[in-house]
Amino acid sequence: MPRDIWDRPRYCEQVDAAESSDAPPVQPRQEQPDAVEERGKRKLGLPPLRFVKTDRVVCLVPGNVWAAGTIASLYEDHPEDPTGQTKIPYVVKLDPPLARLICVPVDDNDCCGPEVCFGQRAEALYWTLFCLPLAQVKMRRFGVGDRVAVAVEDATDDFSVWAAGTVVEMDFSIEADAKRLLPHRNWAGVASRVPYKVKLDSGCLVIVHRDEHWLVRDLSLQAPGPRQAEDGTRLLHRIETRQRGDGTWEAVDHNTRIMRTIVAPTQG
Repeated sequence: MPRDIWDRPRYCEQVDAAESSDAPPVQPRQEQPDAVEERGKRKLGLPPLRFVKTDRVVCLVPGNVWAAGTIASLYEDHPEDPTGQTKIPYVVKLDPPLARLICVPVDDNDCCGPEVCFGQRAEALYWTLFCLPLAQVKMRRFGVGDRVAVAVEDATDDFSVWAAGTVVEMDFSIEADAKRLLPHRNWAGVASRVPYKVKLDSGCLVIVHRDEHWLVRDLSLQAPGPRQAEDGTRLLHRIETRQRGDGTWEAVDHNTRIMRTIVAPTQG
């Protein structure tokens, strides 16, 4: 392995257009055959990764700032290793305004972590500001007083859990704090508005920076517990198929909160 590649700071670096021509396009979040791909990578002797394609992450980029994006591919060849033996854990498509592909050199929280609702850890507001989208969805799925499950860090910070809480504010502005922390950006008007502030049952306040099913869900449809875990647990998909207590089956849409009865899935 060329040592000089890893002697550099662990920033995520931009992938040149010529090098990224084979990178798959980033699709909207939906169910993907990610487990199949992950098993294939393990057969090649590569260690398992925390994230799979279409997962949302936050990456450290040059300038010592963080940016949110979507996992586009796993274990690509490192562009600076002509032998093809060095692999990049992730290629990530950053959100606008950066909107470019970057390579993540190592799979650890020093340069890449899960995008969640921040508030449990120090500097949570910084993380929220780095993850704020350019435009918010106008319609809100929840109101003040609603019980919700929100995505937050687990005890290790490497993975995430669904935590129970109550919406205490909605469509509120963090403009004053944003201007103080990141004064070089324009935070006027809707640019600094966030959908919800949620008080967790633990007493902690977290900010839901996007009204998306992979960050906030109806508590009656999503029980608290692991969201992404080391054992392979993954509760992130919009449509969940599950068995009811009476033995029948249902499909739950965590975005619209609509449930419908379905035929039992075939075994095997």
